[in-house]
Amino acid sequence: MKKNKCDLISIIVPIYNVESLLPRCIDSLISQTYSNLEILLIDDGSTDNSGKIADDYMKKDERIKVFHKKNGGLSDARNYGIIRAKGKYICFIDSDDYVNKHFVSKLYQLITKENSIVSVIGYQKFTNESEITDYAQEEKNITVFTKEDGLNQLFKTDGFGNYAWNKLYLKELFDDVKYPINKKMEDLGTTYKILMKCDKIPYQPSQYYYYYQREGSILHTFDKKLYLDKLEQALERHSDIKIAFPNNIDNDIYIVNVILECMPYIYEKRELLNKSKNILKKTLNKQIQSRLSFNKKIKLLIYKININLYVKIFGGKNKNV
Repeated sequence: MKKNKCDLISIIVPIYNVESLLPRCIDSLISQTYSNLEILLIDDGSTDNSGKIADDYMKKDERIKVFHKKNGGLSDARNYGIIRAKGKYICFIDSDDYVNKHFVSKLYQLITKENSIVSVIGYQKFTNESEITDYAQEEKNITVFTKEDGLNQLFKTDGFGNYAWNKLYLKELFDDVKYPINKKMEDLGTTYKILMKCDKIPYQPSQYYYYYQREGSILHTFDKKLYLDKLEQALERHSDIKIAFPNNIDNDIYIVNVILECMPYIYEKRELLNKSKNILKKTLNKQIQSRLSFNKKIKLLIYKININLYVKIFGGKNKNV
């Protein structure tokens, strides 16, 4: 295969104890039709054979670079990779996921065609019991979002998501943005900061990223810290977007939903609880309440009647922060 004359793109892959899934991920990267790549495999202190697997692949492909570091978590591994990336553009792949062979080329085409500094592609979820469907890669229409409309996509379950991994970024965007250390749902507090720098955001919903849903993952395991981290980052994001777009109702609806979801699990955090209550007081109006789901309206009613009752009813899961 001829090497592309196009820009160098750095793919950053944080790795931690995924020996059974890692070869699938790396194989999908070295098979990319866009070949002018450097693939940074960040072994974040794995205790299984993940580090050795990465080293073996490095011997087979000169584009692969392996870094072994002390365990610091996903955010730390991503930040570590960003600092060492030499590409004009960067993207992230989670090591238990994999991608279509055209994944990078599609993202790069979007950036060059639309003269943007970020591009976004669709993704497809799968499990051990389900398979990737070919029809999902069919060419779909490109939408070029404005900054505000792109931010609004982050509030939607059917949008392109807060995820770090289905996007291509101009590396310079991360000069003053880092993933938060020791935070769960770290993308929630990071992706919006990147999009705030973009005048336009091209998105093609064709599903070229394959997102593996496995039991025991962060988003499928209950933990009060997850709710605490989610709320703290959501409040910061709401505040920042509010400054830029004070009349963005989707931003307000999202924070109301997050507060109602997380409040039962942060009740003992009095400062955060009071901040959340103040946001609800300032934000809630008839227009926003009318757009809440039926379940959220019921929760809001109970919250208004008695917050202690609200916590008792909706905070029944017992796990330590």
